[in-house]
Amino acid sequence: MKLTWAIGANGESTHISEARNGLKCACICPICRGPLIAGHGKVVDHQFAHACGEECLHAVETALHLAAKDILRVRKEFALPAVEIPPDYGFPHIKIAPERRYPVESVALEKKLGSINPDVIIRIKGRELLVEVTVTHRTDKAKIRKIRELGMSCVEIDLSDTDRGPARDELERIVVDGTGHKRWLHNERAEERRRWKLS
Repeated sequence: MKLTWAIGANGESTHISEARNGLKCACICPICRGPLIAGHGKVVDHQFAHACGEECLHAVETALHLAAKDILRVRKEFALPAVEIPPDYGFPHIKIAPERRYPVESVALEKKLGSINPDVIIRIKGRELLVEVTVTHRTDKAKIRKIRELGMSCVEIDLSDTDRGPARDELERIVVDGTGHKRWLHNERAEERRRWKLS
């Protein structure tokens, strides 16, 4: 897979289309922190290559992961999927909140929270929301259980079936504007409503 995202001279994620050619880009690998060469050739696809000639095993995955988190930090808005309770125990389907975009008040990256390290914690309307970014492995059941125990809502952005070298505007549409790649891992409001119904 080609590496099209890297860490730029400013410390933020940079797409190959935004980088200067060769070593002038001053970009580094998100895994090994080694220098990268930006290639804008006419024959080979635009991509970063390690200056040493070797590739890191998880560099592409990590670069895409970092880019998604950086977009959340910069854009300061986030579309949430609809909040719904599926029919169970004889109760009908309930829609609690529609799909909607919200302004984001603050963004914290990789901040420890209890026994977990959520990818991103964003604040919307005075409440914290956890965001997990998935590139190859979905959030496991153990982490979802810990999120539930914290009593916090969490959305997963699934990038597993996206192109590994998307342009920044395309990645922004997925991460910020759309909800097609997002799912609720836990929604505390829906869980409270479900408990109330059952009681």
